[in-house]
Amino acid sequence: MIVFIVRRLVRLVGRLNRSCTFFHISSYGHINVYLSYWRFFTLRKLVTFFTSLLVVALFLAPIGEARAASFSDVGTTHRAKEEINFLVDRGIVQGVSPTKFAPQRNVTRAEAAIIIGRALEVDGSPRATRFKDIENNSFASGYIEELVEKGVLGGYGDDTFRPSNQLTRGEMALMINRAFYEPTSSNAVAIQKLMNEGIAQGVKDGTFGEKLPLIRSDFSVFIARVLDDRFAIPKDQRFVKQKFVDVKEGPVLNMRSGPSADTALVTSIPNGSIVRLAIDTKDGATWVRVKAGDKVGYVHSGYLSDKKPTHVSTNPNSPLAKKLIVLDPGHGGSDPGAIGFGYAEKTATLAISNYAKKYFDQSPFQVAMTRTNDTFVSLANRVRFAHNRNADAFVSIHINSASSSSATGLESYYSASRAAGDIRASRALTTYMQHRMLEAWGLSNRGVKTAPFYVIRWTNMPSTLLEMGFISNKNDNYRIRTPKHQEQMGRAVYLGALDYYYHYEGYKNDVAPLYSKVGAKPSPRRH
Repeated sequence: MIVFIVRRLVRLVGRLNRSCTFFHISSYGHINVYLSYWRFFTLRKLVTFFTSLLVVALFLAPIGEARAASFSDVGTTHRAKEEINFLVDRGIVQGVSPTKFAPQRNVTRAEAAIIIGRALEVDGSPRATRFKDIENNSFASGYIEELVEKGVLGGYGDDTFRPSNQLTRGEMALMINRAFYEPTSSNAVAIQKLMNEGIAQGVKDGTFGEKLPLIRSDFSVFIARVLDDRFAIPKDQRFVKQKFVDVKEGPVLNMRSGPSADTALVTSIPNGSIVRLAIDTKDGATWVRVKAGDKVGYVHSGYLSDKKPTHVSTNPNSPLAKKLIVLDPGHGGSDPGAIGFGYAEKTATLAISNYAKKYFDQSPFQVAMTRTNDTFVSLANRVRFAHNRNADAFVSIHINSASSSSATGLESYYSASRAAGDIRASRALTTYMQHRMLEAWGLSNRGVKTAPFYVIRWTNMPSTLLEMGFISNKNDNYRIRTPKHQEQMGRAVYLGALDYYYHYEGYKNDVAPLYSKVGAKPSPRRH
């Protein structure tokens, strides 16, 4: 029936003006009619034309809704069904097939550009872009270029967009802020805005989970909430400001069902855990309503802090709580290390070590650094630092340099000297670190090697020395000095340690939950 009416409509339009009419029905049921000479229409013809157009619209209107409701993996029970249907009906998102939406599939950067572009109604016509990894005829090219021009999206320093990269929750927060709210380059500001507006909330551990990959159903929920307030989180369910539990003495803080110690116990929150305050919390309140994981209740505000306490509760039965990792930022103070393009090695090694420490601080591991500021520490004192603390692993962080600016890549070292303790363990630790570094920066693999460097030769625990790119190479130098890439490498050090303890030391049950907290999975076994 629809096909018959459409054909009659086409014939009518064609008779009215064959040379100046273009008629198009999009895949979403949208009808576009382009007419350039209205003077050819009589009143009767106009009435007939628009009557036919109305009939077609009535028949086609339910198509988007039917398609949205027909996804077998969404159905009528999925938590995001209303938001997905809302966006499908408006042509903003599509299924991966007529019957599948793939709500759990990770969103890529290209997909995010298309969805945000459609929501903003930008011109997504394929075109040339400024990125060497985007084909001119790519379906996403127009959306990507438009959003880059509007300051919503950005590329990488090597003139790539990396369209197939998975979008993280943190990247999503930045994109949505730049597209629909105030432009910002701060993840913290972007995340806080989305939480205040009821667009997003934290994950189970109390953080926002900014490094976790974003799935299609969650992205659909966030975009729907931006476009229609009906989907936003109700104000009485918004928990926004982050606080740390700091009980000073004792392992837990009790959450109560009401603002009094006499009310029922809801749960006990371990010291050092993250909680979030209700959006309507008043300054100076003695009892405050918070969310911890999936529990909501009241706690005494005197036991909350803006900073993570020094002592954090861990599972006393976990062997990881007894493991100390020493991070050794190379050089410092009067010893700048290598210098390239005006940037010193000592600055990069400290920055990367600090990022790595932040990851370790969120785990049961103990962590210590041979230097925490721009001071000189002798090689002997670095070794002594690790020995005095009975460290379980030693990771020395360095940046490479060469006389030739073409030298590039990542390499890592362990000592084959018997004085260095367990050589096999050091080799395993080094191997896992090397592969995580390659994963983080994507530079060439210069391999795992042996060398008698002082700090790995004379430490008697598993030890490794990492050379993170060439400061003398322009491309490597960009990564070495850029905070975003420094953070990636800090995460790589953390993941390398997890891989080592997961595979080599055999603490699989204890280490496995730590991967998901940073959006990662165990590496393949490599030793």
